[in-house]
Amino acid sequence: MTDRHTPGPWTFSFNGSSPKVVDAEGKAVCMVTPRKNAWNAHVIAEAPAMLDALRALLFDCEAHGLTDNDAHLREVRAILARIDGDAD
Repeated sequence: MTDRHTPGPWTFSFNGSSPKVVDAEGKAVCMVTPRKNAWNAHVIAEAPAMLDALRALLFDCEAHGLTDNDAHLREVRAILARIDGDAD
């Protein structure tokens, strides 16, 4: 598993008229326009944390014996495969 995205944490930043998501160094990860879509930037800013939590949750589920018979775990694996670029 290789992280190909800009490493987190990301934060929402709004200065003036351009809401954006920035990395730990303050570099823009995503610009959001128009201003009314700033809510999307809040969701995007949490993407690295959600990805880490999803991977940890999958690990814990597998460690406790949950298998591919669970539709939710299959969905999580498919999502992670798409994020990692391993999906068709």
